[in-house]
Amino acid sequence: MERLDGRLPGNRGKGVAVLEHDNIAIVGNGTTTRDSDNFDGPIWTTASVAKILPRVDKVFEVHSVYDKARLNGYKCPVMTDGKKDDLEGSRDLEIDSLAERYGALFQFSFDYMMAHAVDIGVKHITLYGIDLTHDTEYGKFRQSFFYWVGFCRGKGIVVDISEWSLIFNRKWVYPRRDELEDVAKKLAGIADEKIKEFEDKTDDARLQLAYSNGYKQCALDMTRAGV
Repeated sequence: MERLDGRLPGNRGKGVAVLEHDNIAIVGNGTTTRDSDNFDGPIWTTASVAKILPRVDKVFEVHSVYDKARLNGYKCPVMTDGKKDDLEGSRDLEIDSLAERYGALFQFSFDYMMAHAVDIGVKHITLYGIDLTHDTEYGKFRQSFFYWVGFCRGKGIVVDISEWSLIFNRKWVYPRRDELEDVAKKLAGIADEKIKEFEDKTDDARLQLAYSNGYKQCALDMTRAGV
């Protein structure tokens, strides 16, 4: 069983020692990722999401191609498909054993996190930023992740989903829809913020591109003129 040693990064200075299996957060890159900033317990995530979080306590990298330098920089357990000698924190996730015991029910990294949580005796999981709303790749992972949420709850693990996560996009209890309009407005507001953020970045990129093209054209004109 893999555990962190001593006090967790989120509890430094608080004199609180928390075992890894007490209460963990699994964090994705969706709209509620930022809500995990106030979480004091261990944080699990993928290699791609870890780079945007202020801290991580366990990283899952199940792919055969990975960024060695980045993963070695995390200084925490890195769960991999087999032990990787070039990764200091590599721990074997034992994927074949998981598949043998649970079946072929793993479609992406977060499924493995849920199964691993069961294996090491986690008691409480909070999910942040796992929306799976993309029309192509990520949308296809919803079914398996729904399964693992139910599986963990069936094992007695408390699984909390951050309030505005879109993993379960119905925020009302059928057939009661009294709060639907308010929920829809708040979700639309989150989407508008994201759209504005991306539009600003796009405008800035266009200005930089126009500047670079102009700079290049000026250089070409100087060359033709023999300057």
